[in-house]
Amino acid sequence: MRVAVIGGGMSGLSAAHEASKFSDEITLFHQKPFSSERSGCWGQVIKDFSRVPLDKDAEGYLRDLQKAEFVDKQGSAEVSFTDGAAVERSSLESEWASQLKEVSMEQERVDKSRLKQISEKSDLVVDCSGPFPVSKKIRNFRYRLIAPMLNCKVSGDFSDIYPNVKVIRYKNYFLEMMPETEEECNIAIGCSKENNPAEMYTDMKEMLSDRDIEVPAFGEMKHGNYVSNTLPTILRHSSFGLNGAEVRLTGDALGIGSDMSGFGNSRAAWTGIQAVRTYFNDTSYRRKILSDQLLSRSVHTIFRPLHRRIGIVRTMKYIGGQKVEADKLGDPRNLKDIIKASKQVINSISKHK
Repeated sequence: MRVAVIGGGMSGLSAAHEASKFSDEITLFHQKPFSSERSGCWGQVIKDFSRVPLDKDAEGYLRDLQKAEFVDKQGSAEVSFTDGAAVERSSLESEWASQLKEVSMEQERVDKSRLKQISEKSDLVVDCSGPFPVSKKIRNFRYRLIAPMLNCKVSGDFSDIYPNVKVIRYKNYFLEMMPETEEECNIAIGCSKENNPAEMYTDMKEMLSDRDIEVPAFGEMKHGNYVSNTLPTILRHSSFGLNGAEVRLTGDALGIGSDMSGFGNSRAAWTGIQAVRTYFNDTSYRRKILSDQLLSRSVHTIFRPLHRRIGIVRTMKYIGGQKVEADKLGDPRNLKDIIKASKQVINSISKHK
């Protein structure tokens, strides 16, 4: 079986990694060289590393991530992670790519015409090409939400945050601070469709002004987009035929947003694996996506009204603070996780009416 993977990020590397178990004819098409800076917005935190098929001793794995502090006008609250990780994504992806000995690497930008050529020579094509994937030019679907994001790395004193993460609620979006060391910190801000990048940049500088750090110029920031889609659209476009090949979309390319939970990297890796595994096991990729999204969105449906009404910090405190494992609440795996999260939210509403 001939497998082509388009995109060399978390999802594409996961897909190529999984494909190497089933085929010896795998080609990974990546636009950027793995030796260059590859980190995207929000790219330094993996909130559930168990979904990434890498060992923790890989280069670029900085440390286990145990908790995050959420801050808003009501104060602060902490949540824990079962298997969180802080990473340096450029190094991690470069190391990962070097491990894929069975995979042919082709550095090129794949456009619509090239996708059709690739599909003619492949049995499976996995499109992991980010929030505006090449497949979108063929399927012509729309996203429910497209919102801007900014990212940068700064120097300063972050000993009060290290080794964890700090997330600050501001206006209609969040600022996330993930220290790589006590002196260097990866900072991302996003996302709300109502706010343009220039406005977000001004807000970022204001929010960081008390730390006496120098923020890069606006043009030097990494600019990105957060996307999400409706479940019917996700299912409709997750898999389609092209020139005899099966084409499957993953992660951001499909519009599977992390919403409030911030599980973008974890879900990107998981969908890359499932796109390949279900193909070779002759099981339904759509059914896997449906199950994953129904579980996650069920919790979000319960969680969002409370969050919007009383704020994220009060919500976290009401549902248990540090006793809550964020990955179980934001990215549930089974019915038990949903029941647990639902009970916590329902009990908190009853206690604080």
